[in-house]
Amino acid sequence: MATKRPKKKSKSDPALALLDWVRSIEGGSVGQVEVRSDPSLGRGLWATADMAAGDCLFEVPSACVLTTDVALRSPIGRQLAAACRIVRATSDSSAVRVIAEGGGEGEGAAGAGAAGAVSGCDDDDGKPELTERSVLYAYLLATKHCAGRAAGGAHAPYVRCLPRLFSTPFSWRDELALLPDPMSGPEHDDHEGVDLVSELGAIGRHLQAQYQTARAALAAAAAAAAAGGTESGDGLALLRSGKLSAREWLWAHQAYSSRCFPRACLAHGSSDGSGGGGGEDEEGEDGILVPLLDICNSVEEGNHISWQWEQPEEQRPGRGRGRATLGCAVRAGEQLFLRYGRVGNSALLACYGYCRWDNPSEKVALWLSALRRLSRNEACAESNARTLRAFQDFARRGGGEEVCGLKFELTLADPLPTRLLDAARICCGGSGSEAVDDAAACGYVRELLREARAQVLGAGENAEEELAAAVVEWRARDDGSTVRLAGGGGAVTSYACSAEACALAFRHSQLVVLSAAQEALAAKDDERGKITRASS
Repeated sequence: MATKRPKKKSKSDPALALLDWVRSIEGGSVGQVEVRSDPSLGRGLWATADMAAGDCLFEVPSACVLTTDVALRSPIGRQLAAACRIVRATSDSSAVRVIAEGGGEGEGAAGAGAAGAVSGCDDDDGKPELTERSVLYAYLLATKHCAGRAAGGAHAPYVRCLPRLFSTPFSWRDELALLPDPMSGPEHDDHEGVDLVSELGAIGRHLQAQYQTARAALAAAAAAAAAGGTESGDGLALLRSGKLSAREWLWAHQAYSSRCFPRACLAHGSSDGSGGGGGEDEEGEDGILVPLLDICNSVEEGNHISWQWEQPEEQRPGRGRGRATLGCAVRAGEQLFLRYGRVGNSALLACYGYCRWDNPSEKVALWLSALRRLSRNEACAESNARTLRAFQDFARRGGGEEVCGLKFELTLADPLPTRLLDAARICCGGSGSEAVDDAAACGYVRELLREARAQVLGAGENAEEELAAAVVEWRARDDGSTVRLAGGGGAVTSYACSAEACALAFRHSQLVVLSAAQEALAAKDDERGKITRASS
């Protein structure tokens, strides 16, 4: 089939400059591919010739890869490290490693893992805490707006090719009302961040606090340099540009979260470039930005690209180059897709700005609180204390902290985790009868599922029917709200791209998982009923 020839690009086109830059670095190469724009998907990578499986698409040397280490070594990174305690925030809320000033392992309150959140409190040395990822954001902005200066140098062709705007919920305003409202009431006061809107709010507050910290640190460094009659470098240049704003900081966060890959992509012999959900490694390390690889749009079925890191023995870890090859044959004019990984719609929406219709990897967060089931009768104080101790012991055995509530993730593969029922049994225990405690535990979980379902559906007598009808309508639209992508092998996946379609796809996939959980709970009730009847 003949393909429509794309418009010829000018030599000043950022996409051409990006390809030339990769080619110019030792170890870099670009094969028969080009960067184009798609009306629905934005920039992506297309084949310019017929190619066979195993053909090399491009090679990216380590000098092109952008990491937090690169940002920390930059002039603006050194300025921030001098003024702040640079910490590595992890997805594990109990661990924050101090990077600057030779610090060792320590503990801190790391909030929203997707934003790399840490405690906003100053440490004993009086310096405010700033995450490594925030230093990377500052480096992106210095490169974007001060490219004529020393800082702009190394990665300027890459940064110039980043999208100017993003469509994640952090850019939404009125559209946020389309998502399920956070649960309210005294019984829900202790589970901030469990539902998507609360989680987005927590991330947003962390980003704002980190922006204020970085801005104040750079302003102080500029003032000190001016008083000493010395050049203050990139921090002052960024301040003078007027581009160190909360809006631009949010742009840097969205650029990172929508494009980062796990640091494991730099491991020798790594064979998968898939990221997803913020691109963090299991250890909670920040992700990396890989030019060309991150420009590929994603499909979850039938991806084209395989990624492998090649590292000569004489080079230290992280050095070398990444090689992207085809996993299947393609024709000239085909878009080349990468698989980001199997990710639930919460992560897809927060990080990438889209959702998958009927997402088979959807996750529903369910919060179970021990406090909610305690008796308000003063005579039950001793039994309440026993229940709380048992619950905290249970949380510790699962690798958590001594808490009064736990978050569980429900999936289609495991809609009713055994550990959820075990926790509910502790909260409702004490009757002396295993059958009675099991029934009470199932009743508690049923109550939580009913509340979660009501939250997803929202108010309205016919909310479920209205949601089902809206899903059918929006999935059939051909105006860019829904995009159907055919990956390698012809597998077609449908994605919701507009805010309205995303909200519907998110609600619908959450409802599907909750329905599966309710069915699993009903099956448990039937099984328990049969056992009871057989023993009577």
